[in-house]
Amino acid sequence: MITLQTRPPVMIRPVVHSPPSSTAVRSSPYPTRSLPQNTKKMDFAPITPLQHTLQSRLPLLLRFPANPAIPISVSILLLYHLLLFAAFLAPPFPHRRGIFLGVITALLLRLLNSTTYLGPPRDYTLSIWVLGEYLCFSSVYLCGYPPERNAVLSQLGYSSQNWRTRLSAAWEVYINRRLVAAPPPPPPHSQPSRSRTRFVIWHLARAAAYFLLLAVLEPQFPTAANVLTSSLPRRVVRANVAIGSIYLLLSLMHSFVAAVSVLMRMSSPASWPPLFGSLSTCHSVRNVWRFWHQLLAFPFRAHSSWAADGLGLKRGGAARYIFTVFASFFLSGLLHAVPAWVVSGTDAQSMAYFLLQGVGIVL
Repeated sequence: MITLQTRPPVMIRPVVHSPPSSTAVRSSPYPTRSLPQNTKKMDFAPITPLQHTLQSRLPLLLRFPANPAIPISVSILLLYHLLLFAAFLAPPFPHRRGIFLGVITALLLRLLNSTTYLGPPRDYTLSIWVLGEYLCFSSVYLCGYPPERNAVLSQLGYSSQNWRTRLSAAWEVYINRRLVAAPPPPPPHSQPSRSRTRFVIWHLARAAAYFLLLAVLEPQFPTAANVLTSSLPRRVVRANVAIGSIYLLLSLMHSFVAAVSVLMRMSSPASWPPLFGSLSTCHSVRNVWRFWHQLLAFPFRAHSSWAADGLGLKRGGAARYIFTVFASFFLSGLLHAVPAWVVSGTDAQSMAYFLLQGVGIVL
C-alpha cells in the first residue's frame, strides 16, 4: 500500500513544465464554476453564452479566463517594466517602435493571464496596474512621433544626447502622469512652500496614515457581486467602502511616490499638487470627474485624439468632441473591465458605467 505524505500548502508555486497529472489539484483562493446554486458565498456572476464562446474560441494568448491558473512570474513582471523604460532609452534602429510595442504587448497579455494566488483583489490590482502603465506607454510611444521628435517628451526635458534626461522623462511618463500634459503649475498661494526635507517627511507620514486606514478597511472590501446582489442600504454602504478604499490606496501611492521622487531629485515639490479636488465642487457629472484623480486623463485623451485623427474628424467640431469623450470613457471602462473579467468572468458592468458618464458629460 502506498502512503501519501502531506506537506504544508504554499501560496505561490513554481511553474511546472511537465503536463499536469489527473491526481494533482492546484490550490487556489478562487471558487470554481461548479459551485452549487444555493452556495451562500457568491463572488462571481454566472457565465453567459457570449463569455463561454469567447473563452473557447479565442487563442490562448488572448484569453482572459476567470480564476487564472498561471502563476505570476516575477521575471516577466520585471522584464515588462524594464522594457517600458528601455523603449525610451534605446537609440534609434529600424522598426524600433514596432519591436518594442510587440514585445511589451505580448508580456502584458501574459501578465493579465497570471495570478498571484493571493486572492481576487490582489489579482485585480495587478491587472489594472500593468494595463494602466501600458496605456501611459502607448499614449506617448504609439500616439506620437518617435521619442527624438516627440513634443511631449521634449516638454519633459528629453534629449537624445543625454541618457539621464531620457530616463527622467520616462520616469515622468509612468510615475507623475499628470505632468505629461504639461499643465500650468498651481498658484503659489494654493500650497505652503516647503523644503524638500519637509515635503518628503510630510508625504511619508501621510502614506503611513493611509496604510493604517487601508489595513482596517481591507477586510471589509466588497466584491462586485457583494455590491450588486445586496439590498439598497447595504449596497450604498458597500459601494462607499469600496470607493473610500480606492481613494486611500491612490492617495497612499501618490504620497509615497511623490516623496521618493523628490528625495531622489527626479522632480520638485511643485510638481506634486494634490491628487484629488474638493468634494464641494461635485455638483455635476463633469465636475465629479474634475474632483477625481486625473492620473490617466492624458493617456485617454492622447489615444482618443489619435483615433479621431485617423478617422479624419475635424478639430474643434462637435463630432470630434463627442467621439473623444466616448472614446476616453471607453478606454477607462476597458481599464476596469479587463481586470474584473480576469478575476470573475464578468466586467461587473464597468463598461456600461463609464460609457454612461460620457452621456452625462455630452448632455
